[in-house]
Amino acid sequence: MSFDRFFIGSCFSDEKIESLEDLISEKNRIISVQERDMESLKREIVELKKQLNYSKQKKK
Repeated sequence: MSFDRFFIGSCFSDEKIESLEDLISEKNRIISVQERDMESLKREIVELKKQLNYSKQKKK
């Protein structure tokens, strides 16, 4: 993601802007990994619920 340098003006140096862009990119990468982990956990929960229901029906 690139900041609009027009709005930022001279408040930040190019090095600072690059540093902020790198930080944002890393945070986005972490969020993406966490989202995949959440989806994986949701699938696991659904599978465990199915197994539990199957076990309950089998006992009857």
